Amino acid sequence: MDQNKPVTLDSREVAKMVDKDHHKLLRDIREYISQMKEANEDNPKMDTPLNPDEYFIESTYINSQNKEQPCYEITKMGCDFIAHKMRGVKGTAFTALYIRRFYEMQNPQIQLKKYSYMIEDPAERARVWANEFEEKKKIEAESKGKDEVIEHKENVIINLVDEVSLAQKRQVLNRVVRYKGANFQKRWRELYKQFEMKYHINLNIRLDHYNREHKPKLRNKLDYIDKVMGKIPEIYEIACKIYENDIKELVQQMYELNSSKKIS
Repeated sequence: MDQNKPVTLDSREVAKMVDKDHHKLLRDIREYISQMKEANEDNPKMDTPLNPDEYFIESTYINSQNKEQPCYEITKMGCDFIAHKMRGVKGTAFTALYIRRFYEMQNPQIQLKKYSYMIEDPAERARVWANEFEEKKKIEAESKGKDEVIEHKENVIINLVDEVSLAQKRQVLNRVVRYKGANFQKRWRELYKQFEMKYHINLNIRLDHYNREHKPKLRNKLDYIDKVMGKIPEIYEIACKIYENDIKELVQQMYELNSSKKIS
């Protein structure tokens, strides 16, 4: 293996793993690349500009009609990126498959498995494809229980988001970062980090730029998220995922307090 060349998977193989037509996967990858470039343009002072080549390397292959066709060499980071976009059993199955493939490629002493799309003989290709199908179904079955747990967690979060008003969401955010003696600075950092990753922005740069151009100045990042972006519900939803149990307790306390006021 060339030590200077990144270990990659052919996008045709990845398309098989995610059970998607190759041309549709190519369309998705081009959209991801376009979004990365757009994020760089929107945030020219980004600490670490996004480099699409770290994820997806443009390439070609010769098809059965001896014609050159486009494809991508996908790095492990690229597979991580695709897996992050997937949910449920299919996402779990893809993650298990690509992790194993990279392990095989990075450990030459292990005999690499030959996948169905690589095999010329139709009968042998059909036999290997059938084995792959059974293997994929087995992985999906094993991950079904985990998927149900995730679905339950998502339903809890949806309820926490839908049942709390906008004003209450900001109040809960300010309380949860300090709840039960938590390190509020650490919690804010984690919350803002997850928000920035989701929306591909740098809040420090955006807040500084806004305060140079506007008066009165905003006090903090949460003010910017609230008053400029209008995304308090979105950062609240992120907080629900990170601090689910604490927020459930706070929301319950809030409702109990409101109920007692109504009774009195």
